Amino acid sequence: MDGLVDVEFQNPRESSTSSSSIQLAGCFSQEDADSRALSPKRECFLVEWTNPDDPDHPHNWSNLKKGFVMFEVLFLTCVTYMGSSIYTPGQQAIQSQFKVGHVVATLNLSIYVLGYGIGPIFLAPFSEFATIGRQTIYIITLFVFIMFQIGCATVDNVGGLIVMRFISGVLSSPALSTGAASIGDVISDEKKVPLVIGLWSIGAVLAPIVAPLLGASMMVAKGWRYIFWLLTWMATANLVMLFFFLPETLADNVLYRRCRRIKKMTGIDAYCTLKQQDEERLDMLQFFLEAVLRPFRIIAREKIVACFDAYMALLYGSLYLFFESFPLVFVDLYGFSLVEMGVAYMGFTVGCIFGYLALYIFQTKVFDPKFDSGTFEPESLLPLNMAVG
Repeated sequence: MDGLVDVEFQNPRESSTSSSSIQLAGCFSQEDADSRALSPKRECFLVEWTNPDDPDHPHNWSNLKKGFVMFEVLFLTCVTYMGSSIYTPGQQAIQSQFKVGHVVATLNLSIYVLGYGIGPIFLAPFSEFATIGRQTIYIITLFVFIMFQIGCATVDNVGGLIVMRFISGVLSSPALSTGAASIGDVISDEKKVPLVIGLWSIGAVLAPIVAPLLGASMMVAKGWRYIFWLLTWMATANLVMLFFFLPETLADNVLYRRCRRIKKMTGIDAYCTLKQQDEERLDMLQFFLEAVLRPFRIIAREKIVACFDAYMALLYGSLYLFFESFPLVFVDLYGFSLVEMGVAYMGFTVGCIFGYLALYIFQTKVFDPKFDSGTFEPESLLPLNMAVG
């Protein structure tokens, strides 16, 4: 049978004189089979990749499969990112229905952004667990996200809407914080990673730009509640794709699933992966506290990180300031319809396209030659940021 290795081993569950001979699907390489001892960390047989070209490793998937993974992750990112600004065309209607001021109505946008800024601190670290993986986090958070969009569409008070918008923002954060990691999981060529993630970033930025146009169309046709129904339908379609078609991209989780298949096939529980062993000894409370405190510790100790955080905050603040000011300027001052206002947002796409072209030129003309010659330094990326910033 292809990919199977006959291994003689001592069964830890039986006496020292008892042995079993089984076939292991991709447990470890043939040359290691005779010399592999029990793991020193605990009494088990380690499950590893058969060789660098193991077809189950995400780096070795076909280009078609990798492309499909990128599309699904991009779709997820776009849907959840749309949730921030798709609300803006219905803001004045919400003000009128709930009899609240502009500041309170605006809070529904800013609180969503706050949610997906806080969410990665708590959710992103769990996507690195071999026993959990990225796919599980995506599916669970997106399912709950859909439930809260239904709540937003049916809520009868502004306080409930604000709370559900915040929770929706938190639940949308895995796509924003882990999406690039999922794409990086399947890209084996390090030089291609910035360009591929750059394409993903364009989709992530364009999503909240296109969202007001979609929201305006629903607002004109059906009212503000159907803005959230539209988001629900798109998220549900994405959930179906994720549940049935998205493969796990975290290599450690793929290996962990292989380990479970071997256990099921042999009926023996004496198999594990190195990452699984590390996680079994992990203090979850300590891990959680470290995950929460680490970002603040890095910001406090690394000036360059603090500077880039401030720069990104300025960019995000400016972008969402435009989202809030467009209705005031183009609708109230210039008399645009909601749909025409949505079209006005599309001007941002020009900047996104030129930004990616600049990245591509910089990558091919500056980054790649330095990478090939071994002279690349992280500071080499600063000129591009300084030029556009």
